[in-house]
Amino acid sequence: MGKSTIDPGDRYIKVDAPSIVWVVSHIQNKVDAIPHVGLVQEGRMNRQITLSVPTLGDTSIYRKIEA
Repeated sequence: MGKSTIDPGDRYIKVDAPSIVWVVSHIQNKVDAIPHVGLVQEGRMNRQITLSVPTLGDTSIYRKIEA
């Protein structure tokens, strides 16, 4: 798997729930820690999750989609 960049505003779907679109709201880069991203569900800004960058980059779990 090649290295991809994750930026705020990028959109992802979970492979087993493709009807829900998650939008990257922010990136958490802490020293000596695995970077994480905050995501909000498109259309439901009160529904938020946090994932590690490696998890979001795992194409067997999440897939980036075009705007």
